Amino acid sequence: MVIPRPLAAGVFSFLKPYTFTLLIVPMKSKTLLSMSLSALFFSFLLWVGSCKKETTNDPVSGDTFRLYNYSMKGLETRTDFAFSHEAGFLENRSLDECSGLVACTYNDHWVWAANDGGDINRLFLVDIRNAGDAGFVRIPSAGNRDAEDLALDWTPVNGQRFLYWGDIGDNNAVYPGLIVYRFPEPHFDTSSLPLDTSSQPCERLTFVYEDGARDAESLIIDPLTHDLYIVTKRENKARLYAAKFPFDAQRTDTLKALGEFPISGFVGADISRDGRLIAVKTYGAIYCWDRSADETLEDAFLRAPKQLPYKGEVQGESFAWLYEAGNDSPIGYATVSEGAGAPLRIYKR
Repeated sequence: MVIPRPLAAGVFSFLKPYTFTLLIVPMKSKTLLSMSLSALFFSFLLWVGSCKKETTNDPVSGDTFRLYNYSMKGLETRTDFAFSHEAGFLENRSLDECSGLVACTYNDHWVWAANDGGDINRLFLVDIRNAGDAGFVRIPSAGNRDAEDLALDWTPVNGQRFLYWGDIGDNNAVYPGLIVYRFPEPHFDTSSLPLDTSSQPCERLTFVYEDGARDAESLIIDPLTHDLYIVTKRENKARLYAAKFPFDAQRTDTLKALGEFPISGFVGADISRDGRLIAVKTYGAIYCWDRSADETLEDAFLRAPKQLPYKGEVQGESFAWLYEAGNDSPIGYATVSEGAGAPLRIYKR
């Protein structure tokens, strides 16, 4: 049994003056000597108990929570990706606070984009060839309290691929819960651009963190499991949370804490179509984790990442892997900053 440290210390502090008083006074009887030695011995046992380390579950090897204990300084930069070019400046100047970006599944030249909180319930389509405006799509039943990221489930569910729009920002950690809007990816005829239309109504998925409100800007849907992951932003050490698929719009699901990173400040994320590359960015860097086909996303984070090439942006919160038809592995990625007419930057593999 481990004696609780505060209890042991308190009892020892109480007994110590009496013990040493007994040792220095004249011993008038064997009884007094016996009492003195017994008190000293008991105090010694308590002191030993107070010094013993309390047992705790190992957060790395445990079955739920992991500490990602590695340095994020001096990381190797991947050489299989490189900056290619600026495609242009965002033509649609209403896309002035871009905080979410994800590839379109049926048109390799398009990416979906979303503004930060305060905009109406719409997503934009951007042509990555020239940053041109392909229009926008209203999302019925959605809101935008503080929407921060877009994610796509590349693996169809009941024959459909779903977009997830994360209203997950909470700068002051005051909201009782968060909302993720889910809806089938809208498909449109590319002959009538720019678009100005509506999608199917969305599902409103509500979540709470198991350990209290937090601010987040990074949303990931694992294409191997359909599970939902959120990486938080503002703590000293960001955390990874997850909710298991399937989701139910009729209930509030709890986001379980799965891991803790050595840094914070994450502002955007994306996972590759094949689930093998995970990118999470800060304002100053993009970190990339490789993942094997037989491991969970949370276990992939146990290895130190590499950095992806990145040209600094004014307030870059958006990242998306890019693809070409028939290839599940990314051929590159795109980034864009907040701000009207911000440059759309393309990196190639």
